[in-house]
Amino acid sequence: MQLRDQAQAIDQRGADVAAIGTGSPEQAARLAQQLELPFPLLADPERRTYAALGTRRSVIGILHTGTLRSAVRAWRRGHRQEGVQGDAMQLGGVVVMRPGGAVAMIHRSVHAGDHPDIEAILRAI
Repeated sequence: MQLRDQAQAIDQRGADVAAIGTGSPEQAARLAQQLELPFPLLADPERRTYAALGTRRSVIGILHTGTLRSAVRAWRRGHRQEGVQGDAMQLGGVVVMRPGGAVAMIHRSVHAGDHPDIEAILRAI
């Protein structure tokens, strides 16, 4: 299950979703269209959002054994990476914020493909 598959459940909870990538605005627009995302994909090529959230930029995170496991799992599910856009060393994360800016949940990826459980995100919302 992916976050985009839960867009309706998230909307029913009165929440909004936005994804942020490190590529250019043009790359973000193309990728959002290609993936048919039901939420905005914003561009932050300077990685200011990542710095504010304390996510890591790490070669070790890319070479981590968990990255290989995540890649195999994604490949088995039919996902194919067609290239890298933006900063390949930047690890991501998930933040659920409440109105007023209080953080309900934060997950900082340890390796590429390290995503929190969708149910945990829905509970935080």
